[in-house]
Amino acid sequence: MTTVKIRAGEKFALIALPRANVAHSATDMSLADDLLVTREMPLPVADHWQRWIGEVRVKQLQEAGCFILAKTPADTPAILDGENQNLMRRVCRVYDGLMIVEVPFCATRPFLLTGANVNGDVSIRQIADLQAPVWRAFNQSSILRQIDEAGLRKAYAIGDALAAVVAAPDHVRLKLAVSAFLAGVRDVRFDERLHQFCRCIDGIILSRKGKGEADFVARSVLFIGAGQDAAIREMYRMRNAVEHLRPAVSEAVGCIDLRAQRLRVIERSTQVEEIARYCLQRVLLTPELVRACKDEASLEQFWSRSEDDRRKAWGNPLDFNQHLAVLVDPQCVTNQYLGLK
Repeated sequence: MTTVKIRAGEKFALIALPRANVAHSATDMSLADDLLVTREMPLPVADHWQRWIGEVRVKQLQEAGCFILAKTPADTPAILDGENQNLMRRVCRVYDGLMIVEVPFCATRPFLLTGANVNGDVSIRQIADLQAPVWRAFNQSSILRQIDEAGLRKAYAIGDALAAVVAAPDHVRLKLAVSAFLAGVRDVRFDERLHQFCRCIDGIILSRKGKGEADFVARSVLFIGAGQDAAIREMYRMRNAVEHLRPAVSEAVGCIDLRAQRLRVIERSTQVEEIARYCLQRVLLTPELVRACKDEASLEQFWSRSEDDRRKAWGNPLDFNQHLAVLVDPQCVTNQYLGLK
């Protein structure tokens, strides 16, 4: 049985991730004061819940297997008010951070609920479905990967940093980059995912008018090292195709048939997602880089620095061959994904 309890006089907010691929070691894990991750349902399920939220939803809640929980002693436990809103914001920050660390697999849509323990009776006062991320995995290690304690703690740190960025009046371009990334992970279409992840990266690259492709290719060296111009250029041209309502396969280079073309789009979409994920993590967890993304003038100043200075500020790039070239095993890509019979 879980040791996490909602005590009398406490309010709570809870995100349930149905059958998520979270490691069993991440049990009753404290992220901060009264902010926890638990694998067991922390609330007693009353009989009347089935009448209110439905038998199927109650079953999904009981069997979810991963819960992000925030709770606090309440001034007005019987009233749904700003205290509940604050708690919901806390758990949603961790959830958004988790999307940037690693999209979890969920059997059904995650859902958010809030309520309180009033005189020993735990009641749900509000429940809502969350927009589900789309989990994609195309090699054995990705398929078997589980989100561990380190990943959840990083999700909390990123969520905290993101909350500070969102609350500030500046960082407009960084906020749009995050929005593009989150739109990408929620889209089932590989063309559009690629489009959004490229937009996310461009939010940090700050490509100049009339030099979009050249800047995207040249400045991506900071993220993935030199020698990958052809791959990055293909990603950018696929992004442009989608932007102008053409299929991304129209820019697949050297592919002799439709299967190869569509497989290339999946490969580039998966790779650019990983680059965008890495970029957001690096920026949000590095105060100097957050400051560099304050506004366009700050970004221009960053990109005008010498290559050595930029590298010192940014840190080590992704190793393309180790981290990106092996993300898609063609044997793991079914004809269903490729839209082929």
